[in-house]
Amino acid sequence: MTPTQTLAERKRLLHFVIVGGGPTGVEFAAELADLVREDLQIYFPHLVASDVKITLIEALDHILSMMDKKISDYTERHFHRENIEVLMNTFVKEVKQREVIIQLKDSDELKSLPCSVVVWATGIKARPLTNKLREIIGLNIQSNRMGLLTDPYLRVKGVDDGSIFALGDCATIQMPKLIDRIHSLFEEVDTEHRGALDVQQFRTLVEKKITEFPQVFK
Repeated sequence: MTPTQTLAERKRLLHFVIVGGGPTGVEFAAELADLVREDLQIYFPHLVASDVKITLIEALDHILSMMDKKISDYTERHFHRENIEVLMNTFVKEVKQREVIIQLKDSDELKSLPCSVVVWATGIKARPLTNKLREIIGLNIQSNRMGLLTDPYLRVKGVDDGSIFALGDCATIQMPKLIDRIHSLFEEVDTEHRGALDVQQFRTLVEKKITEFPQVFK
């Protein structure tokens, strides 16, 4: 920034827009606010923290929609105290070099947000190769649109000879569901066929299956 810049241009250069009110977008907005408050004023004392504007855009009616409503409400209140602007029920129609074009829900009017930096944090999408493999194997088997389903040994589901392995962001392990095997597990420790388990038999069940179903026995 230079002394000859207009006030409008200064505001644009110091306006940061984050698109996506999920965990990534929320964390980035909070860390950016902390950077401005705690660090930038030290290294750039001519900047005033109040000159910096941070805007978080979310298409739904609240941020962190995948979490408990109390967490969402707390975060929104915290952002208000930190002067982080949160625009909910707002859609991004276009990202240009010097502005973001937004549209409010239930409105045909487009609005411009002049800014210098846009961070896109709206989610992830599977790569074309991953989707192609899912289609070849069969979407009835590979039903997770975010990646290839594998067994606990990283073998791709639906490949009979187990010759294809997948790991990393392109894959997700399909853990066995306890409910699908509950009857066989019960019968496995009900050696007396009484139709009920005593305390010791239940402990035996937990000890034997804790590594197979860690998500349950934690």
